[in-house]
Amino acid sequence: MKRTALCVGGIVLLLWVIVPMMSYATPILLVRGLVTDSNDNPIDGLDVTVKNTTSPRESSKQSRTGAESGPGIYSVLFINLTGPVPEAGDEVQVTVEQDGEVLAEKTYIVTDDDIEASSAVVDIQIESIVPAPIVNSVASENGTIIGGETVQLVGENFQEGASVTVGGNEILNVVFVSPTELSITIPGDAVGAVVIVVTNPDGQSATIDVEIEQKIPAPILDRAASENGTIIGGETVQLVGENFQEGASVTVGGNEILNVVFVSPTELSITIPGDAVGAVVIVVTNPDGQSATIDVQIEPRPPAPTLDSVVPVDGIFTVGKTTQLIGENFQEGASVTVGGNEILEVGFVSATELNITIPEATVGTVEIVITNPDGQSAAIEVRYVELLPEDINRDGVIDIIDLVQVGKTFTQTGEDLAADIDGNNAVDIFDLVRVARLFGQSSIVGAAPSAYTASGRINYNAALQSIQQVDTHGRTILMDPDNIRRLQTALTELERISDVMPEVRLGAELLHNWLTANAGIPTKMQLLPNYPNPFNPETWIPYHLSHDTDAALSIYDSRGVLVRQFDLGHQSAGFYTDKNRAVYWDGHNESGELVASGAYYYQFRAGDFTALRRLVIVK
Repeated sequence: MKRTALCVGGIVLLLWVIVPMMSYATPILLVRGLVTDSNDNPIDGLDVTVKNTTSPRESSKQSRTGAESGPGIYSVLFINLTGPVPEAGDEVQVTVEQDGEVLAEKTYIVTDDDIEASSAVVDIQIESIVPAPIVNSVASENGTIIGGETVQLVGENFQEGASVTVGGNEILNVVFVSPTELSITIPGDAVGAVVIVVTNPDGQSATIDVEIEQKIPAPILDRAASENGTIIGGETVQLVGENFQEGASVTVGGNEILNVVFVSPTELSITIPGDAVGAVVIVVTNPDGQSATIDVQIEPRPPAPTLDSVVPVDGIFTVGKTTQLIGENFQEGASVTVGGNEILEVGFVSATELNITIPEATVGTVEIVITNPDGQSAAIEVRYVELLPEDINRDGVIDIIDLVQVGKTFTQTGEDLAADIDGNNAVDIFDLVRVARLFGQSSIVGAAPSAYTASGRINYNAALQSIQQVDTHGRTILMDPDNIRRLQTALTELERISDVMPEVRLGAELLHNWLTANAGIPTKMQLLPNYPNPFNPETWIPYHLSHDTDAALSIYDSRGVLVRQFDLGHQSAGFYTDKNRAVYWDGHNESGELVASGAYYYQFRAGDFTALRRLVIVK
């Protein structure tokens, strides 16, 4: 078999001549071949016409690629019975078409070898068909097309390197995004009805008619105005100018401002960043991308005032008293309001202290506000109340501190004694009973029962917590032996009358516990409730030791099976109640496994002392 390559009209033709295998009595000639694209891929579904153009009786045959003989193959048979068979030297024209459009055409001269073989092979390679571009729409961010704006041309079959003209003017910055999108910038002076033309590198083009709106004028920034004439970090200022658009963005020193308020086309309102200082550039940028700038000088922002506390008492106050406001960064000339009412006489002592007199009519929770001349302010909520005389330390509740106050001056006589509640110039049993009877009650006149009471009964656990919260000031009372003696005398008196006055029993017990706790040694062995309870996944188990001894703690499940054992060893007398000293259990058994939810029991053993309590794990 012999192969010959010819070029006809830019089309490469591959000719195969097959050595004859046999001869026929009746002249025949089979013309066949393979049709491929530029990448040598067979193409099916193309119409192929083979015509003998030399014979006086011109004859032609038709075939379709891939129809019978294989992918991309066509074949036609000339036989003398149906028409003239091409002879050696005759021209055979092969035409390839798709939907009536000629894709390739080739003339082939029949050889003697073809006649002998009764067969000629004509392979045809054609260029791939490239579709023309299509422009469907022009998309802009705001829905309208404006001169100077970047838009997207949306369509099909765009090629990289495509060129674009708008109203006949070539666009230099065409960005190929994908075969369905190009990005261009409309010329700034373009306006009205224009034609946009997209031309692919192969010369095929598409057009679309668009209406270009007139370009909006650029913004102008004339000045930045502030209330005090100077621009300070953290201050609200007005940007004054022209052509501002709603949705305009602003940067100050390169930092974007989030709270830009569009007031009008001539005014924007912004808040200068609190840390901005020195010479900076303010930039206003409209949504269409046009911007304007101005240079400004930002002065350092004075620190804002802080209002930390109110003296003489922090939290609950009596009315009509002179009060010191304690904080930082107070300025001379600062104003003060109490419950919204302005205080006319404000004494400026220093940058950390102001003096005011609380109006007599001030009762209840009110807000005290300090406002510096620069407009910065600070506030604190204060509760002004009328208190019962039994609240000796004036903290709003009659508690262990008040009992101690009576106890440390018990039996003393004289004027101006704080614990002389009845005013008889002596701290005696009558004062002690008045405090003990109201123990745990709120001392605020007209107030609801305090946290120490529930359903009209005193909550012992809440009262016990008050002992644990006594500060070191309470402990210093015990440093004086005379105070200790008076406290013990007061306690003896309370315990003596508790049989006939049950309402003082809690006060007596709490004073006893406070005294022993602050003396540092418990009066008895005790296993206390674990906390928290119920718990998940950890809890602390507190206890008291009245003397040195060996101690251990065991935890059992509801069936009595040992879950965890803690051998605490030999321990000194003391209070093992806080998290650093109490027994800690993380909810795991001896094997390190987390135990199930439910009720458990813990048994504490210290010498001859044994106690059992219940705890609950919840999940």
